[in-house]
Amino acid sequence: MRIVASVGIVASLAGPASSEAQQNRCPPNPETWRGLQVCPESPRDESVDFGEYPDDLRRKTITLLPDTMKGDGGVYMPFTCEWYRLENGAVFFPVARQLIVSRGEALDSGIDPDDALGFTAHLDNYTITDEPVSDAGEGQEPRLHAAWFAQQVIDVKRRWELSVDQVERDALERMLTTSVDRVLSCTTPTALTFREPSISVVVEGGDSLVVFVATNLPAPAGGTQVTITTEGTATLGVDYRLQSGITISEGERIGALDVTADTDAEDEGGETIILSASSTNPTLQTKEPLTLTIQDSTLVPALPLAGSVFLAVLLVHLFRRRRSGKNG
Repeated sequence: MRIVASVGIVASLAGPASSEAQQNRCPPNPETWRGLQVCPESPRDESVDFGEYPDDLRRKTITLLPDTMKGDGGVYMPFTCEWYRLENGAVFFPVARQLIVSRGEALDSGIDPDDALGFTAHLDNYTITDEPVSDAGEGQEPRLHAAWFAQQVIDVKRRWELSVDQVERDALERMLTTSVDRVLSCTTPTALTFREPSISVVVEGGDSLVVFVATNLPAPAGGTQVTITTEGTATLGVDYRLQSGITISEGERIGALDVTADTDAEDEGGETIILSASSTNPTLQTKEPLTLTIQDSTLVPALPLAGSVFLAVLLVHLFRRRRSGKNG
């Protein structure tokens, strides 16, 4: 069974009924789960007319988002908490409108053909998203607000008296019981990441590199404390130095970490530093590590020589300009 996840606001659930269609395909006295019948998928009737999508859907769905998803002239995406600026009340690529329960899923779940036009026209079944989630019954789920999403799917299916199959039931139940984010809000950071540096190589002998650690939303009161852990072939305290922790100040999103490569007596070629980060206030963990490379100084031209060449070129340039000025 296929589910297309989106960001929507589901209101009152009293609505059209498709009990007759559901009874025609579900066995007598089927299992029920959270107010839904658990039945095998129906064969799709592709001739069902769902009609046209309502006009100006993105703008309309944005107006339905709660205030906790809006701020600074833009909106946050519930599955990523990424912020997008509003332009004339709407946002554009990569943000798109979607159905919380798709038309195909409605067919699989036994929608009454007489309800199809109302299903398409009902604004509470629409949303905006920058990261669609599909096939929830096969283990895929949103990165954020998974419990909230699962409840929206259930509510839409109750409204139109659609069913779930066993795989979908188990996937939605898992989201509801393992995720704590039942309330839609992007006011507290929910992701911790490394900003990819433009240069990821440091040369031994005192060369330094600044690494930025970022949250997706401003740090709360008291700041976000970040702890750095290291792995790799390079040895902390022998091959390089860095702080064990930093603080992202209240209201800020980025903290800076200095990595300095020291000189050792061995010719080791390139060595790696693999950084991971975790935080408190709130509790977060980087999903992807950052890998840096320490380059042996014997493989890099000596800085004094490079400086001498630069100085010689500069002096020649100034000398030529001076002669040109005299001849003029």
